[in-house]
Amino acid sequence: MRHYTRFDSQEARNLLLSFIDPAVPALSNELIRHHDGRLVRRLVELAQRDATVQRRMFDLAKEKIPTSHAIVLGKVLTSLGTTDALLASLELLRDDGNGGGSYDLHRNIEEAFVEHRPYRSSSNTVTMVPRSSNAIRSRLMEMVQHDPLRRKSAFALLNEIEKWRMWHGRPDGEPRSPKIEDGFLWPPELEGGA
Repeated sequence: MRHYTRFDSQEARNLLLSFIDPAVPALSNELIRHHDGRLVRRLVELAQRDATVQRRMFDLAKEKIPTSHAIVLGKVLTSLGTTDALLASLELLRDDGNGGGSYDLHRNIEEAFVEHRPYRSSSNTVTMVPRSSNAIRSRLMEMVQHDPLRRKSAFALLNEIEKWRMWHGRPDGEPRSPKIEDGFLWPPELEGGA
């Protein structure tokens, strides 16, 4: 695999894309297990270099693709490090477990809401500081309200975010519910003055 990824040829691009795009002929899933980290890094580099590839990745997240492709795609999207890519990765969630939900997605959502700041001069100690990410919260709330394929997954993530807020605080200016103007309050258990 290293031989192909050193060159930016169409053959190398197709090899990389075959792990996330079912329209490109696939190789063995065994390669994914053995080269997962390198594969994700190379796909991230390709997406950062080529806006067309990045757009295709965002489009693939909205399609029903095989779970093995969705998991790799989710890791790539969350590794891109942008809010748009993280929002696109939410499309890979599926309540039936056949989507691209992964530890990487969960970890990156946590990092979007809780910053890990180094504590003084220690490299092993961090301070957890709340960080606002209303675009992600809003999208998750839309999924709870209107997306039957992802409702439970979105609800679970919103519960996690609320736990992080209880443990680490809420950033200044973050509303309890970014959808309050629509009459949607979060968390639902607290509606009605509970």
